[in-house]
Formats: sequence, structure tokens, C-alpha cells
Amino acid sequence: MKGREKYIQHDWQNNKMFRVVKPIEDYLVASVILCVMSPVMLLIAVVIKLSFPSPVFLRRMLSTGVWRFRTGYLPRELRKNPLRKPPRPITMFCGALRRTDMDKLPEFLNVLQGGMSVIGPRPHTFMQYKRLMPDALPYRRIKPGITGWPQVNGFQDAVTSEEDLQRRLELDLYYFDHWSVWFDLKILVLSLKAIAVKVL
Repeated sequence: MKGREKYIQHDWQNNKMFRVVKPIEDYLVASVILCVMSPVMLLIAVVIKLSFPSPVFLRRMLSTGVWRFRTGYLPRELRKNPLRKPPRPITMFCGALRRTDMDKLPEFLNVLQGGMSVIGPRPHTFMQYKRLMPDALPYRRIKPGITGWPQVNGFQDAVTSEEDLQRRLELDLYYFDHWSVWFDLKILVLSLKAIAVKVL
């Protein structure tokens, strides 16, 4: 497979900076964002709780049990489809959370718990890589992320086809092959700009 050949040629896991600096970077970035956004997260939790009786948080059992604000439901017939569409929003407020990606704020708790990285393949994409492209990445050595190089290049959460998945894999491999702290900061800034545009 193309992804496997690229990984073998570029063994970025031998990069000591990646193994040592990236976890520290994740912890610092997640801590700062959670401190800054904690009032917003509290307000979102209160509104969701007042809107419907379901739990405020949804723990999606993907690779790491990803935490999110609950914003929708998924019909049973779609739950086993690896290329399924996102669940339908429950309320207009929940729809706004999803459009602005604010429903993903609890994922920074996953970063502090060590189950995710700030920058990396999205959890649902990560699991689809493992299922459909088992040799493409060293899955035991990397973590899914909150945002990534595919996201800032126009690939949002919904995976629409295997061609879409392959393109995302190429972008994720490019990220790992060219990883640096500055590259992570670039992706983070571009992601924050994209969210600001959605909110404003």
C-alpha cells in the first residue's frame, strides 16, 4: 500500500523531539485552552442540561473513549456504517455547537488524560484507517487528535468515500513526515482562525 511504503521510507517515530516534546506540547496547549474556555464550557453544559434530560457529555467509544458535548442522535441502522453521516442535531443550539466545533471542547480532557493529542488524525478517521488501511500507520505509537493537517486543508469530520479517506491519509502522513513544533503551531492557529470565522 502507498501509505505503508511512505511510512517505511520516513520513520518519524525515531525523531526524539517528536517523542519527548509533543506530549509536553499537548499538555501545555490543552491546559491553557481548558483554563481559558472553562466558563464557556460551563455555560454550554448548563444550556444542554436545561434543553433535554440526556447526559451533557457523550463518550464516543472510538479509539480512546472521546468526550464531547452531546448534540445529536444516530439512527440504529447507521451505527455500523464506517462512512456514516454525523448524528442529527437535537436543538438549534446543539446544531450551532456542531457547526462551530464547540462540541469538541471536552476532547481537551482526553488530551490531559493521555488518550489524544491536540494535533493528529481525527478519532473517527483514525479508526477507519485501522479498519480499512491496517498497514498505513503505526497505530500503537500515535494518538488521534482534535485537529490536524487534513482539517485545515478542507477535510471536515464526515468521511464520504474511500477516496476521501485515502486523501486524508496522505495529508496525515505529510504531517508526520514534516512534524515540528512550528508546524503544530501553524495548524493550531489555522484551526482557531477557522473556528473564529464560523463563530463570527
